[in-house]
Amino acid sequence: MGLSATTSVMSAGINYTATTDSSVDWSAVTNNSYFYDKTNKIVYYKNSSGIVIGGYDTFTGGTVSNLTVNGNLTVTGTTITPNTIAFRVYGNGTTNNLTTTQNGDGTLNSNNFAVDFQQGSDLNTTTGVFTASVAGLYQVNLIGRNSGYAGGISQITVYKNSTVVVMVEWAASSTMNHAGGSTVVKLAVGDTLKMKVAAGQINFDFNDSWSVAYIG
Repeated sequence: MGLSATTSVMSAGINYTATTDSSVDWSAVTNNSYFYDKTNKIVYYKNSSGIVIGGYDTFTGGTVSNLTVNGNLTVTGTTITPNTIAFRVYGNGTTNNLTTTQNGDGTLNSNNFAVDFQQGSDLNTTTGVFTASVAGLYQVNLIGRNSGYAGGISQITVYKNSTVVVMVEWAASSTMNHAGGSTVVKLAVGDTLKMKVAAGQINFDFNDSWSVAYIG
């Protein structure tokens, strides 16, 4: 089974074609260019002198943009990925007896937490609002502390836009201390997450945290 290279599949990176022609028209492949036989899964290289070097089963060097792979892709060596969008904050500053009017609407912000780490910049560390810059699935974790509030239930929550996605709740006069919850949410670009006191009164101290991580 042979190859037929056409200018429609030429690029400065990897060139793609796969036909049943009996001959290979290497003249259509530009110099200093790689050429991939998808049928036989072999990489060829045509050097600056127009000499074709073949038989490679790997591609090294160069930059490939907008690569679409039809079929299996095998990678040998180290796969390097960019830092995942993620953050973790913990209780700091004003953390005791927080209420539904904390910072206006109960949202916890830099008055109530310190940043342990942040990869990317999706969390506004002043307002406490996370705004997704990448669409996908996100892991959300929340740990809070009971304040001993006797007037009714107490809730610390994470909202996606205007909907609760994680809630930790204590009964009135509960003796339960720290508690947590987690979930996976699907976010579109521009969707927001924020941690709020939704009912009663809670604490958010050094042992408590809120974290979000992009998982794909």
